[in-house]
Amino acid sequence: MKKRKITGKKKRLAGIPLFRRALYSSAVVFIFFALAESVLRLAEFRYSTTPLSMQYVNWIKDLGNRCDVPGRGRVMCAFHKDPLLFWFPDGNTYLTNSQGFRGPDIKKEKEPGVTRIACVGDSVTQNGFPSFPRMLESLLNEAGEGKKFEVINAGIGSYSSHQGLALFRTKISEFNPDIITVFFGWNDHWLAWSHTDRELAGFWKLTGLRNLFGKSRMYQFLTKILIRTKKKEGAPARFRVSPEEYGDNLTEICALAKKNNIRVVLITAPTSLTPSSKNTQYLVNRSQLFPRADLINIVHAAYNALVREVALKERVHLFDLEKMMERQKNRNKFFTDGIHFTQKGVELTSRALAEKFKTEILTEN
Repeated sequence: MKKRKITGKKKRLAGIPLFRRALYSSAVVFIFFALAESVLRLAEFRYSTTPLSMQYVNWIKDLGNRCDVPGRGRVMCAFHKDPLLFWFPDGNTYLTNSQGFRGPDIKKEKEPGVTRIACVGDSVTQNGFPSFPRMLESLLNEAGEGKKFEVINAGIGSYSSHQGLALFRTKISEFNPDIITVFFGWNDHWLAWSHTDRELAGFWKLTGLRNLFGKSRMYQFLTKILIRTKKKEGAPARFRVSPEEYGDNLTEICALAKKNNIRVVLITAPTSLTPSSKNTQYLVNRSQLFPRADLINIVHAAYNALVREVALKERVHLFDLEKMMERQKNRNKFFTDGIHFTQKGVELTSRALAEKFKTEILTEN
């Protein structure tokens, strides 16, 4: 067998210890990045080191949740950043108790004989004067025949089912509710700003590391390339929570509830939006939270179909509010913007849900 000749260059490399070779290679890489950093600084290159999804969190935090208060006009519920929930309402404001929820402070220990219901959801649940959870409590207590009910408004503006699951795990389960209603969908199918909610949850844990490298121009340059790549034209639109993840989140909420002997009511989200609605045009053309106007009803119906599917599979209660609203004449009178309820919408929802509780949910063994 013919022996290969070892060239002079290879001989020289073979004579260098492995550690020293690694040191030389590291020095070359360091010099390259140092030069690149220097060139970028000389060129005064800067780019936000906050990924787009983090910018979304900042935007929502600063936006807060605005709702119309009778006699006071438009009032804002301010948010702060939260390491697990992305954002959460400030406590002790005009709209919130010391725990950040609407309504009176919630005692960890229930009063004897009280059935506690937690309404988990987004701004559709949170908003209203009264909100539908508050009206539901009044209706149940009026017809309770000696039974007492406490309804917690656990709706948070702009929350997705991903955040709802995290909220249930970290805060709501501590209140030991007997029943939870779960009412999501809208924010789940708004467009993700470079990261889905699930991806952002993983990234959120690396915030400290990002801050450490954030001042580096080279880091900023690579971040810009990465974000540009993710946003390149023709890339498929990604929602904050994909349909598959939406179904998974609802299933996990059901599983966690069953584990803690909590009954579940899943609610479909009704709408009066059409492709030509002003709010649809705003979502597509101005806020760019949705890709195409002609898809709004198709996508929303698909997410509601998942609610029904999970309810059937997990054998939990379904309050099909979407189908109920579809049977109403002049649906627009129940919505302020095709998504949130007018007072008529709150009343219709509360009364129908209270009836379902009295005839079905509270009568089961």
